[in-house]
Amino acid sequence: MNSLVTGGAGFIGRWVVKRLLEDYHNVWVLDNLSNGSERNLEEFKDDPNFRDLVIGDIKQDTETLSSLFKNHFDICYHLAAAINTQDSIDDPEPIFNNNVRGTFNVLEECRKNDIKMVFVSTCMVYEKTDGHKAISELHPTKPVSPYAASKISGENMVLAYYHSYGLPTVVIRAFNTYGPFQKSSGEGGVIAIFIKRNLEAKTLKIFGDGKQTRDFLYVDDCARGIVETGYSSKVDDGVINIGTGQDVAIINLAKIITNGKNQIRHVLHPHPQSEIQRLRCDYAKAKKNLDWKPRISLEEGIKLTEKWIKKQMEEEKKVERKVISVHEDSRPIQTKLLRYARQWIDEDDIQAVAEVLESDWLTTGPKIAEFEAQFAKYVGAKYAVAVSSGTAALHAACFAAGIDKGDEVITTPITFVASSNCILYMGGKPVFADIKENTYNIDPKEIDRKITDRTKAIIPVDFAGQPADLDAIHEIAQKHNLIVIEDAAHALGAECKGRRVGSISDLTTFSFHPVKHITTGEGGMVVTNDKECYEKLLIFRTHGVNKNRVKLRKNEGPWYYEMQGLGYNYRITDFQCALGISQLKKIDEFVKRRREIVKRYNDALKSIEEINTPYEKPEVKSTWHIYVIRLKLDRLKVSRKEIFEALRRENIGVQVHYIPIYYQPYYQKLGYKKSLCPAAERYYEGAITLPLFPGMDNKDALRVINTVKKIIIRCRK
Repeated sequence: MNSLVTGGAGFIGRWVVKRLLEDYHNVWVLDNLSNGSERNLEEFKDDPNFRDLVIGDIKQDTETLSSLFKNHFDICYHLAAAINTQDSIDDPEPIFNNNVRGTFNVLEECRKNDIKMVFVSTCMVYEKTDGHKAISELHPTKPVSPYAASKISGENMVLAYYHSYGLPTVVIRAFNTYGPFQKSSGEGGVIAIFIKRNLEAKTLKIFGDGKQTRDFLYVDDCARGIVETGYSSKVDDGVINIGTGQDVAIINLAKIITNGKNQIRHVLHPHPQSEIQRLRCDYAKAKKNLDWKPRISLEEGIKLTEKWIKKQMEEEKKVERKVISVHEDSRPIQTKLLRYARQWIDEDDIQAVAEVLESDWLTTGPKIAEFEAQFAKYVGAKYAVAVSSGTAALHAACFAAGIDKGDEVITTPITFVASSNCILYMGGKPVFADIKENTYNIDPKEIDRKITDRTKAIIPVDFAGQPADLDAIHEIAQKHNLIVIEDAAHALGAECKGRRVGSISDLTTFSFHPVKHITTGEGGMVVTNDKECYEKLLIFRTHGVNKNRVKLRKNEGPWYYEMQGLGYNYRITDFQCALGISQLKKIDEFVKRRREIVKRYNDALKSIEEINTPYEKPEVKSTWHIYVIRLKLDRLKVSRKEIFEALRRENIGVQVHYIPIYYQPYYQKLGYKKSLCPAAERYYEGAITLPLFPGMDNKDALRVINTVKKIIIRCRK
């Protein structure tokens, strides 16, 4: 028989795979590895019946699903799900997308190919009960969390497909499963967590009084029940419970595991409304129809689980502090470097440039105005002026804003040096305001604190593609009659409260360096809605020269021009603008792909307790120029440098964005001292940028995820 196991690299899924292989099934696994791991399947890699691990996401990779189902499966065991009850209360949308939309996608493939589905649900769907009677399949359902609600939605769809299409389906409500391969950290089960903490001689934490009971089912018994349900037609079109029929209070479980030798502390439940007081399974239906019953007692299961966890801890201990300098002499898994960023150039881009190279105009020609017009339209600005680089754009914007000697301009220290150098070019003084701890953008409260009677402008930077707190910044600017020059080098296409970046501030600058959202090789743009600023920008980029007859002091003939101020040669070429025009047509697709990769990163990395993943404010739409994780160094045995070097040795092209500008020797010579911006300095100590660019495929993203996980696991305390 051919079997598909979705979520097969997860805790229960790998045991289902094991059972199927023992029964000589051909087994395929589909998993996005957000909860699971390839290591869970390592022991099966040489089994000829283990056919493939397909990395894919049930909620969005419909093409992968369709292709996978061409393998003519007999049964689909559907375990892929988001499973964290507490997370579902804090943020229900991911749970819905995984457990409802994802289940629908798998179910549709089963229907199209007439494949039986075994849907693995949860005992958490049942209504709360304080009684001592075991819970049968007839017990009322009443979800107390979005997680449970998503599982009921999935169940109802699965059963509806039986009645609507005659598709063989069955729902399994597994009670509290535990055993080897279960996580022993925050997302793990209570038994694994208790055992790990007890072995580490740490206090066991119990929500509430600990009198709530659970029916703990050993994972091999659970997997056996799931597999045998797939084999039998007796329970099609129905729900079946699997559990032990015995429950134990959490406080008593803790005492069993500690044997009275470790401390127990009672803590407040973060979401007490989601707690079910008693859970005890009535598995009579499984026994009658499948001749199934549990074989492993709680005591025996705890011993087996403890043995496995001890082994994992011993393996981790073998990794000494130097281990992160991860296997100095070993070769990386991949020999090809995955850069942190890379341009996307296709045949349309090459053709657009080639056409200009064959034309009469290589520079100062019609493509420049065409690019400017299309760019202004895209961002929602009246005027756009293309220049030779993002730095030139910042310099030009400062000129147009009238920054002069002695003027103070407030900006962030967490940016590239160009964001403050442009102030120095004009004779002004950069004043650094600290950042917000969640977005890493400049903090409006810190801006307000730094304003003096010499302050002329504010340069907020849309860090990583997320717009700064523009409403608050503009309110401060209006109050003090300041100009806002928004550095949006990271944020082409980003939105703040429905307004696109480029349409909001007095002047906004963009960069077209190859690592940015679109590229012209080198290049930049300044946009504004102010005609006077626009005219200043045009003059500034061309040596200060004016050829506009209306603006000339006198006119000696068609050849005549005047240098009316000190400008620069910041012109951009026509062939660069041709590339920009071609690239701009693809910007929405580029941003969409960046967001897809970020979603994969967030789903896979957010559960790692040793790192912080990026935060996106609900009122903005970031375009994700970079993806920065922050290491919680107090939870790691090693420094940021060692982890950075370990990732580089694995050919993951990580980077750090950014060193606080005032750390730079040149700024130190100007009198800037460390400790100016404590939040920025804390950020810098733990920041690492992971690869992110539209040309990355799902395998590239998975490679990054797995490498980060591997190294962090080796280095955690």
